[in-house]
Parts: sequence; structure tokens; C-alpha cells
Amino acid sequence: MLRTRSPGGIIPAQLYLALDDLSEQYGNHTLRATTRQGFQIHGILKKNLKTVMATIVRNLGSTLGACGDLNRNVMA
Repeated sequence: MLRTRSPGGIIPAQLYLALDDLSEQYGNHTLRATTRQGFQIHGILKKNLKTVMATIVRNLGSTLGACGDLNRNVMA
């Protein structure tokens, strides 16, 4: 599973479209929105992780700090 982060909840259209394509090509064909304004792609194989992460970064996205014991987006 790979989780993205979206500071301030802003998700560029090109990032959403790239995530949708990645979920179809490398994941299990689902793109899940999270309660912290990010997205999850399930079913990505380890051998494809570098390609998927590079595509996310090229499309104005990030996976840094998206999960774990870290500060997250502030919810109102």
C-alpha cells in the first residue's frame, strides 16, 4: 500500500489523474481517499514502487510524511 499526502488538502488535477492511472496499472484498480485528505493505492508490488513514487513526484505529489508517527494535516 502506498499513501500520498496533500498539504492543505490541495490535490492538483494532474496528480489525481496520475494516481488513477497508477492504481489501474500497478495497483488493485482502486484509489481510496483517506480522512486526512490523501489517497491510498493498494496492491503495488515492491518491484514497481520506485516507478510509482517517481510518477507521483513528477505530477506534483508526495509520499513523504504520509503515514507513521508524524505530524499530519490539521482537520477543522
